[in-house]
Order: sequence, then structure tokens, then C-alpha cells
Amino acid sequence: MTPYQTNTDQSFVGDTWLPLRPLPAEATLASTSTGPVLIRRAVPDDAVRLTEMHRRLSPLSRYQRYMAPYVPDQAEMEALGRLTSDSGEAFVAESVGPAKHIVGLIYYIRSKPPESDRAEFGVTVADDFQGKGLGRAMLEHMCDRALANGVRWMEANVLPQNKKMLHLLDTCGRPLGKHRSMDCVTAIIDLGEALDEASLICFLSEAAEAAERATAAALCG
Repeated sequence: MTPYQTNTDQSFVGDTWLPLRPLPAEATLASTSTGPVLIRRAVPDDAVRLTEMHRRLSPLSRYQRYMAPYVPDQAEMEALGRLTSDSGEAFVAESVGPAKHIVGLIYYIRSKPPESDRAEFGVTVADDFQGKGLGRAMLEHMCDRALANGVRWMEANVLPQNKKMLHLLDTCGRPLGKHRSMDCVTAIIDLGEALDEASLICFLSEAAEAAERATAAALCG
């Protein structure tokens, strides 16, 4: 149990639990249409609950997230909880209240030097919390943390039919480039100043080629 979630250090506003102690620098209390949700750094002990969250996802949500009927195992979730700033960061969204259900996960993995200012990210939101503002709050939190950590560009590969994710990216409030390749949309978020046109075209071309190779490898495997 974290220092800001002890049995004695809590308060209720109506039926909503709120922490009395200040939150850590890497955490934020986000407002969603379903109530406040705590976004904090993931730790290895979250692995069991993260795996359970993925198992509760609808088949459609799992497919749109992983482009396959896939459920990550506990070891993968533990690895995300062990990410360091040199390799990336992972954050969980936790419902406030005594139960503390994990209802979201977002993370980024940095590219290796000399391209460590680039990163690939993924986001998963529990079905009951989709369309409630949680994905946007998680994306903003991660982007702010990544920028402070020296990351300049964020990349994600999204299925064209994943309209919710594409809308989230289109309205993220940061410069965005997109490229369609085969059955995938590669989206690049610029966390700093806007890319010049030539740099953006080059970056999207490289990302598209990588996505095509990954898709081809998946189809052949």
C-alpha cells in the first residue's frame, strides 16, 4: 500500500475516496466522467491486476489494442513495472476507493541510442472506462513525463478501424503525423516543437517501413 493510500490517510467527498497526503511527482489525480482516477507509475506488484484487467477486456478491445486475440502474461506486465527512465516508463490508472481496481495502462519504450529521443507507446483502457476521458488523461500524463525524460517523438501503430484511438490521437493537442501502410496507421506525436515537413516525411517513412516489416513478419509467422 502506497504512502498516499493508507487506511488512515483518506477522505471521502460524497462516495468518492480522495487522498489526504500530496501525491508523488509521478502521479496525478485525473478527472473523468466516471469520477477521479489515480494515474501513477506502474510497479511489478501490479502485474496480477494488470493481467486480470486484460482478461476482462472484450475480444474487440483486445484485438484493436494488440491486432490479435492476445492477452499479455504476468511476466510481461512485471517487466513494464521494472522499466527505468533509460528504457521507458509505464503508468497505471487506478480507480479511487477501497477496491483500487486497475482500469488502464499506458507505457512507452525508448529506442536505443542514438535514437533514444524516439519511443513507441501503447495504451489500454478497460471497457467500462472507454470514452470517459481516461485515455486522454493517461496520454497527457505520459507525454509530459516522456518529454521531461528527454523523449521527443512518440510512435504508435493503430488499426484503421480503431476509431476511438485515432480520434484520441487526432485531438491530443500536439503536432501529429500519420501514415497508412498495409492494414496499419502509423501515428507520430511530436512532444516538442513541430517537425519541419521534410523531417516529418522522413520520420513517417521510416516508421511505415518498420510497421510493414513487422506486419509481414507476423503474417509469415
